[in-house]
Amino acid sequence: MSLNQQLIDEKDVSGPELVKSYILESFEVGSKLPSDEELSEQLGTTRYAATRALTELSAEGLVIRKPRSGSFLASRERRIPENGIESKRIAFIASEFDSFLTSELLRGIESQCREKDFAVSLLNSDYSIDQESSNIKKVLTEEYNGAVIRVGEHHESVELVDRLVPEGYPLVFVDKSDNDFNFPCVKMNQFGAAYDGVKFLIERGHKKIAFIGYDNYHGCRFVEINRREEGYQAAMREAGLEIKDGYIQRTKIFALNERPTETYFYMLGYEPMNRLLLNKERPTAIFFLNFFMSIGAIRAIRDHGLKIPDDISIMCIDDEPVGRYMTPPMTVVAQPLREIGKRAVEVLDNMVEGRKPERMGIKLDGRIIERGSVRRL
Repeated sequence: MSLNQQLIDEKDVSGPELVKSYILESFEVGSKLPSDEELSEQLGTTRYAATRALTELSAEGLVIRKPRSGSFLASRERRIPENGIESKRIAFIASEFDSFLTSELLRGIESQCREKDFAVSLLNSDYSIDQESSNIKKVLTEEYNGAVIRVGEHHESVELVDRLVPEGYPLVFVDKSDNDFNFPCVKMNQFGAAYDGVKFLIERGHKKIAFIGYDNYHGCRFVEINRREEGYQAAMREAGLEIKDGYIQRTKIFALNERPTETYFYMLGYEPMNRLLLNKERPTAIFFLNFFMSIGAIRAIRDHGLKIPDDISIMCIDDEPVGRYMTPPMTVVAQPLREIGKRAVEVLDNMVEGRKPERMGIKLDGRIIERGSVRRL
């Protein structure tokens, strides 16, 4: 009985280990190997098992993978690192690396990788769904043990991951995901952040509180982001406060494959804020879904001859550094971005070691930072 047949008969052997053993026993050094698809058909495993086996053998120096030529068996003797411990190589895929949010997530990821002696590669999708697809395929076919991913702003990005990444592959979402996802996600408690923020305004005497968020019917990005609006509504209902007509205003998100410009960020909050200020019962406080909606909104407030916080108070989610230096400084609900990055690497490490995630959704609490943009009535 051959080794690979023995392995097939043993139920406790994982798919990747079966493929690796088959390759090392059945092929001569220097010979070209079947493709991952052919290996999976021959051994009755998933294609992911074959792909991962080839990737791990390549990382061990046993297989050489040549673009457009295929994979070749280089040796049957595994390389043993000097310290006896094989370092892991992971990727961080992000739709952009320009923002404060992504850079803070990266700090947490890099910190945890340094502690665990992981190598981390950065793959920038640059707002392109095609580049995002290429980055995901790169991770699946090259010598990566897994990936942390912060996908783009639209549903298509999550659908892309579901379509390309095999179930069980070590991948963790950070910050963004839909409710129904096949991979674990570490993020802030979106509902709780908005709920706590609006409750903060209510406790300071505000009863006429409005909300500015994204238009659900124009390229809505994620179901999960709507939890912030739900948190606003829940806090208002619990306090017995009426959400008056026109107090929920929405703005359009940039299109798929579109890079947001300064003009976009400026106009994001200007028009919905202008509509709120023209309301018969002008609100005394505004809660923004994110910081960028406040930029144009502040200009609209000043164009109406009003002052912050004397005439109207404002508060948002996300502690963008520039908000600390505005006049007045912005009161915010800060996301625990570095902690999100750290926890994501911990979850990923467990998946790489073959342990299933205990929870698919890990939600961390935001933190209110009080500054000068909210007035106590």
